[in-house]
Amino acid sequence: MANIAVLMDSEEGHLFSTSRLAKDLEKRGHHIWYLGFRDTERLVLKQNLKFLRVFGDDSNRSVPDELPHLPIRPLISGQVLDSAIQSIGCDLFLTLSMFCFEGIILRHRYSRPVVLLRNHFSLSTRERLCRELVIGRLMHSTDEAYELVEMLLGAGLHQKLF
Repeated sequence: MANIAVLMDSEEGHLFSTSRLAKDLEKRGHHIWYLGFRDTERLVLKQNLKFLRVFGDDSNRSVPDELPHLPIRPLISGQVLDSAIQSIGCDLFLTLSMFCFEGIILRHRYSRPVVLLRNHFSLSTRERLCRELVIGRLMHSTDEAYELVEMLLGAGLHQKLF
């Protein structure tokens, strides 16, 4: 069966939208690991699910008007996930569609499939929502943009880009 890594921020509501799926997948024999901030650990363990702390505290919490996000530079470099991915033998990533930018990094850094869950209602299509989220993150992540492009080129994406 599959080893599935669920990448989470520390918003309690985001855990609730994935925990039922995680429990159902476990009943089917899959191994589910939540990866996230220290603040998330208590919430995940309370749901009787497995947790690995990969980020320190959630000091990079978004301002209230922004969607939550995860630290980009440590994801691109592998600093926070390399050892966790290796230790659990990750076959697949599962995360919320609001983390589609992070999903791009996961897909191309680790060459694993990424499943994006949409946990909210929107009149926008998933494609449009993801496009807007990725463009928005790129516009606000100018420091990491070069590192992201380098990582994508290193993953062989240049054949598709040029």
